Amino acid sequence: MSDKKRILVVDDEWVMRDSLKEWLVAEGFASVQMAESGAQALEMLSESAFDLMLTDIKMPGMDGVELLEKAKQMQPEL
Repeated sequence: MSDKKRILVVDDEWVMRDSLKEWLVAEGFASVQMAESGAQALEMLSESAFDLMLTDIKMPGMDGVELLEKAKQMQPEL
């Protein structure tokens, strides 16, 4: 059942994060968390497992590609 999947939405723009979360929750995904930066996302990934991560590519600091590379090292099944 989709409500058991844990999803992490990463975007530096609050409107995008919030819109994605609202859409995912409306689709039945009850566990949607948000991060505003790559660094925050990595911190969250170090604390718990996620099934899926949706990330912006262009973000200040750590971009989405670098985040994906580091996330896959931490959680290869992500």
